[in-house]
Amino acid sequence: MAMIHTLPFPTLVKEADLIVIARVADKVPIPQGEQKYPQLKNVLVIEQVLKGTRRQNEPIAILTVDTRGKWKEDAVTFPNKGQRVVLFLSGSGDSLRIVNGIQGVWPLEDGTDKTLGMGFRYSIRQIEEEIAGSRGRQSTPKGNR
Repeated sequence: MAMIHTLPFPTLVKEADLIVIARVADKVPIPQGEQKYPQLKNVLVIEQVLKGTRRQNEPIAILTVDTRGKWKEDAVTFPNKGQRVVLFLSGSGDSLRIVNGIQGVWPLEDGTDKTLGMGFRYSIRQIEEEIAGSRGRQSTPKGNR
């Protein structure tokens, strides 16, 4: 029996180059071709950047396994079109990856900023505080810690 290795919250924030709140704009199946599993191109539009540099309203695309609407344990899935998520991403440009699989995708409850999924114990405010705190820790000389 395998389980996801959950990162501590500060590590999740630290390992993300980009943390955004985004809205799911589209979910496009990719023809399988020679790939072992069918894939989905998840197109998201950035609503707010919490960490990193990207423009608001900029679209980003994340590839995931197409589970054909069936639940698959530990598979990264995005909510339906129009719904919002907090994303913890690493990489840059068009090479963005989700930090630690399903732990890096936090759906938001419809009409609110309440985090769900693996982020259900946290809030957007806590993410912002951790980002601010980690910036302060980075600028502190080692001898003063």
